[in-house]
Amino acid sequence: MAAAGRLELSRKAAFDGLTGLFNHEYFQNMLSQEISAAHRYDRELALLLIDIDHFKQFNDSWGHQVGDQVLKDVAQLIKSTCRNCDVVARYGGEEMVVIFPSTSKVDAADAAERIRNAVEQHRVHHEGHQLTVTISSGLALLDSEEEKDALIRRADEALYRSKENGRNQVTLA
Repeated sequence: MAAAGRLELSRKAAFDGLTGLFNHEYFQNMLSQEISAAHRYDRELALLLIDIDHFKQFNDSWGHQVGDQVLKDVAQLIKSTCRNCDVVARYGGEEMVVIFPSTSKVDAADAAERIRNAVEQHRVHHEGHQLTVTISSGLALLDSEEEKDALIRRADEALYRSKENGRNQVTLA
């Protein structure tokens, strides 16, 4: 296989085809690496789990093509709000995730709020309508001896608290 073909296959293997973000498998691998580095070098690390609020209802109302556009838009808003060193990935469905390496609790919370605000302010234009979506997020900071699954679980629990408490917010684990 030609080098260009192998490179394209490698790229496709790491990226989600719809959103252009890293895919779930790449995220899992990067999170393992970042946690190891954080433990080894005593660095801070934050994980943000994001879910688009009422996305199924949005898809049912406006159709899957508009829903796909919303996924793409939200993905790009998240990516454009983050630093180059942050890892932004599609977690699955309408969930996305951000790994914030070497990031304090305050800086991670600020970044999460900037993302939430950017999505809330964004308008999707469709057949003369200006559509909006919001996101709920859960933010967890790595504990000193914590492993990957526990960190993801805490971010997920915080995300569900955001949803239970009215959505369109960031909750710290």
